[in-house]
Amino acid sequence: MKQKRKKRSLMDQLTGIVLVIFAVGVLVMVAVVIREKMPKKEASEPVATAAASDSAVSGSAADEEVDERYLTVYKSESSGKSKDYKGSVFSLELNEKNSTYKEYLVAGGERSEIDHGTFERTEEGIRTVNRNDKKNTLLFDEEYLVSETALFEGEVPEGKTFDKTFINKAEGESEVRLEFSESGNFYQSIMKNDASIDGSDMEKESEGTYERKGDFINRTNKDGTKMRPIYIYKNKICVTYYQLEKEATMKN
Repeated sequence: MKQKRKKRSLMDQLTGIVLVIFAVGVLVMVAVVIREKMPKKEASEPVATAAASDSAVSGSAADEEVDERYLTVYKSESSGKSKDYKGSVFSLELNEKNSTYKEYLVAGGERSEIDHGTFERTEEGIRTVNRNDKKNTLLFDEEYLVSETALFEGEVPEGKTFDKTFINKAEGESEVRLEFSESGNFYQSIMKNDASIDGSDMEKESEGTYERKGDFINRTNKDGTKMRPIYIYKNKICVTYYQLEKEATMKN
């Protein structure tokens, strides 16, 4: 009897093992069937992940920060020069490592890129070529850069006030007239020659008072707001100029 019980016990154990193996096999088969019925979903997930990965790579490349050691920065209004001026500020950032530049508009606490391109340093200044292949030369004048295309025709007379009219003709874009009277008043008009600039060719005007102080002509609009000072470069007036804010510590 004892031998029969041992045989039955052994048989029961073998039967249990067989049942477990069978159950595992069934589960595996069910999992395979379920997986085969969902090929599209599983195939689409790697594609989506790859697309997101590509987007992240391109985004990080575009937003890659410039090494500050190679960055030279000029601003239209640098610290301490025009304390009364509260208007927009233009920031010109030169990447000395790869000879590219970006220009930003800082207004209302926000900073937006308005132009970018490449540049080359020369003895007289910095030659730029922007994204639209437009060329300009920013002339060196001690700590300032003066836009050659923004220089007006005519020389500035001596004195704090004077009678003189200056004209700047930006080819294909606009004509700016600045009229100064010895009484201390000024009148400025901008005629757009290219309607694509703002959708119109209407004349824009401003007027107020002015006074020359050294290399600057300070203006106050008739509504009392301070306008951006005009810079005098070699007896010519210029409305587009930048002052050195930060010089790169490393250059190529």
